[in-house]
Amino acid sequence: MPDLRTRPTEDIFQEKTRMLDGRALAFDEQHFLLAKHQSMASARIGEHIMEATQACIINAWWSFSAGRWFDVWAMSSLAIRLSNAMGLNFSDDQQKSISERMRHKLLIHEPRSYTDIELRRNVFWCAYALQRYHLFVSPWCFDINDEDINQTLPATLESFEAGTDDGRERQTILSSDLFTAHSDNLDDFGIYIKCAPLFSSCVILTYRHLQKYGTVEEVRASHEIQAIDAMTSAMK
Repeated sequence: MPDLRTRPTEDIFQEKTRMLDGRALAFDEQHFLLAKHQSMASARIGEHIMEATQACIINAWWSFSAGRWFDVWAMSSLAIRLSNAMGLNFSDDQQKSISERMRHKLLIHEPRSYTDIELRRNVFWCAYALQRYHLFVSPWCFDINDEDINQTLPATLESFEAGTDDGRERQTILSSDLFTAHSDNLDDFGIYIKCAPLFSSCVILTYRHLQKYGTVEEVRASHEIQAIDAMTSAMK
């Protein structure tokens, strides 16, 4: 094992590579660093924001597979923040579009097709799910609260590839029937996104409420735990 005392702090937590072991960067490490640099450069100058967000999502997935937890948090955080800058946390489709007063403040143009609408929606949900699923046990907070999300849930893959809306009414993660009502064409990605808010509830319990209880029995009897239990029981 390498002696970590000989490594600079930033190499341990952010830029850990094989360089100090006398070996060149691996292929995946090279592309991770290049994508990370270009994403931050795009964010700084405000160009190619959508592409930068997609790169951040891929980088976060790679970081998770490599066990680089700070990079998972940093890359998914940047993806969420860029999504917010583009207004992807709001629904912007034929049923409910963003107001013109808000649109001119966003860092992306109006969607030009249904495929464009669904692509943006899916990019946001991928970034959202990354933080909820991979970082809910970490000591770091999420970058967006569920109550600030008005984006509708994704369509099916079949609908996306066809480039047409299936015409069904979309739920949001704030819908009262989110865990009890499911469309008959709901696919695995839709279920994946629907379950993510459960992890938000666990994080809120841990960070905001858990410390006020003194015993395990008090936690189990708490309103917050009962609410989470009701949500998981309702998910069918």
